[in-house]
Amino acid sequence: MFARILAISLAVAGCSVASAADETYDLRGPAPMKGQKSRDVLTFTMKKASISLDLGNDVKFDGKVDMTTVTETEDEILAVDGRKVTKLRTKIIKDEAKRKTTIAGDTTDETDKKALVGEIVFSELTKDGWKHSLEDATPSDKQKKELKDFDNPESDDDLYPAEKIKVGHEWNIDPSAFKKVLGSNISDAKGTGKAKFLRIEKYADEECAVLEMDLDVTAKLKQEDSLLDVAIKGKVKIYRSIASAIDLKFNIDGTAKFSGTVEEDGMKVNMTFGGKMVGEGTSKVIKK
Repeated sequence: MFARILAISLAVAGCSVASAADETYDLRGPAPMKGQKSRDVLTFTMKKASISLDLGNDVKFDGKVDMTTVTETEDEILAVDGRKVTKLRTKIIKDEAKRKTTIAGDTTDETDKKALVGEIVFSELTKDGWKHSLEDATPSDKQKKELKDFDNPESDDDLYPAEKIKVGHEWNIDPSAFKKVLGSNISDAKGTGKAKFLRIEKYADEECAVLEMDLDVTAKLKQEDSLLDVAIKGKVKIYRSIASAIDLKFNIDGTAKFSGTVEEDGMKVNMTFGGKMVGEGTSKVIKK
């Protein structure tokens, strides 16, 4: 009798294990919903990054930079078309960069706060592409420049397989899909991207897919009136909600390098800036 009960129990347990191993997940998840509101916080830090400034005529300066950038926004989806957001309202709560630069023994501390902080940006997808404007306000000249380079809402579908997958699945990612990670102002992305579905884990009281991505990407980055060469290499770890398909948390650990001609105090300067980079992002849905 007990032997039969044990046999049945083991059989049931075996079926459960097999079912769990065979379970598949849709990482793209549901389409974004009109009215959904979330708060996003992004922090990136580079310490002891190398900087080189070439002013021409054999005038060159080398130094080190500690830099931390923090952005905090509140986004509300106003309209969708299928799986694409077509209208978005973004409240800029915080957007600043703190830099400590040491060149030729001289150290300067700076805090650069964006002109759009405290404003609400209305973004709309038109036949000519994304258009960004201030809601109920006339932008200043500096705000106009920032609106020109404002990040477009990017779908992250291309980061994930279209079909349902099991834990342990690995796949390749086209470098152009990393716009969702690196920002919409990148172009000509080349390189490699690989991902793996590590496990299912609870985070922030939600069942999440824990994912790991390796990226080694070069691209062009449009920043104000400059076009910089950028190289990003590193590992990204993501906690992605199974229910909402929102990345509740991500970390990146790697290196970043930027080079190109920039304008400083009315002068054209050839700049190279790079080093170790770490970052963290969190997203919290505050209205569905």
